[in-house]
Amino acid sequence: MLSDETYNLIGHAIALGLTGVFVIFVILYGLIIAQQLLFSLLVALSGVAVYILWLTRS
Repeated sequence: MLSDETYNLIGHAIALGLTGVFVIFVILYGLIIAQQLLFSLLVALSGVAVYILWLTRS
């Protein structure tokens, strides 16, 4: 039979592992959001550039 200290170590290891998985998930999710925001900014800036070019040519 395992001692209470062993159960405590197993519990801490599980908690640490779950925390690590959660942190990695949050970081990856944040990177996906940042990538989408940067892409949206790129599309918006290119649209503004095309609009300015259209105004200057007409």
